[in-house]
Amino acid sequence: TGSLANCTGLPISGLTSSTSTALGVGTLELGAVSDTTLARSSAGNVTIEGNLIYRAGGSFVGMPTELGYACSDETTALTTGEKVAFYAPYAFNLTSVECCVTTAPTGSALTVDVESPAGTSLLSAAASVSASAFTAAGSVSGGTQSIAKGARVSIDIDQIGSTIAGTGLKVTLIGTRA
Repeated sequence: TGSLANCTGLPISGLTSSTSTALGVGTLELGAVSDTTLARSSAGNVTIEGNLIYRAGGSFVGMPTELGYACSDETTALTTGEKVAFYAPYAFNLTSVECCVTTAPTGSALTVDVESPAGTSLLSAAASVSASAFTAAGSVSGGTQSIAKGARVSIDIDQIGSTIAGTGLKVTLIGTRA
């Protein structure tokens, strides 16, 4: 019993849990003062160095998400057309698209589009893997496109390399949970 002020080196053993009284320690620093800091950001939410930790049963809104799809095998020459269609596993805001290939297209660029359920492009311009390149990024129309849970999204190849088509296309959709 009693009150302490400005004490250091107190042992943690002996603290007991309570269902009615919070232990107000502010933030916890693991290691030296400049090391990792844990803090309570709001009711039931904790951050590590200012980054929210997502918890089971909590809200995932704003959580970064990446959905990756193999749009071909690794060795067969790519062809144009719809390569992958999927139904969004959760609502998310698409912010960018990244593509890579195993064999680079030559002669001309490989262009890839991501389309909404209505068949309209979600990109301001199709992602273009330049001739002899292995990667590309696509810009999303308006900076962000909202995709509803269960919405059909497709990944289409609009153009292949004219000399060598390219092989092994993988596409990653990047955004945040809605």
